[in-house]
Amino acid sequence: MSKINPWALSVVGGVSIFAATYILFWALFLCFDSPNAAREAINVLGSYFGGVATLWAAVVAAYLFTDWKEQHNKSIISNDAKTAFHLIHNERNLIHDIKFYLAEIENIDEYNLYDYRDRLQSHFNNLIKNYNKNRYNLGEFINLTENSDFHKQYLIYGGFLNDFSTLHIQNIRKDTYGLRDAKDYIKEAELLNNKILTELKKYIFVQ
Repeated sequence: MSKINPWALSVVGGVSIFAATYILFWALFLCFDSPNAAREAINVLGSYFGGVATLWAAVVAAYLFTDWKEQHNKSIISNDAKTAFHLIHNERNLIHDIKFYLAEIENIDEYNLYDYRDRLQSHFNNLIKNYNKNRYNLGEFINLTENSDFHKQYLIYGGFLNDFSTLHIQNIRKDTYGLRDAKDYIKEAELLNNKILTELKKYIFVQ
């Protein structure tokens, strides 16, 4: 539903008041049976027109203030959403790094597997560290969007990331359940991250 243009509202209201005043003038002029009918009609309409015009001006002013306040609030949310998008998008980059690093295990021989797992563990730790830091920085925005789809998705995403300790990375080997679980985990993390970014776009591109 498109919003009413406040300036159009002012013009329409002004024209309507003028038309009503004009009609009432002639109605009163014809009703007053005296030589001063025109003057009496103008006096009556002067009071009427002044009151109605003042009331209409107040209505338009209230509408303009409400519209400004709404746009101002949207602007604040939009700016916060841009910051959130940037930080969470960086988390997606870390998730992609882990996904590509997991694929490299096929080129790792058994002798170097221990170092590979240590580096993989470091990648996961870095992701969780960044998530916790970003969650702290985005605390106000997260509270502002409470009960929204973004808020719900963010809680799911955070709970999922904090379950990474169940992966037992130090036991990962080629063609094992541990490797499959790690790949499934990072795939799901990527999906949840993308859902959050999609929700944030609704705040950034708000009308």
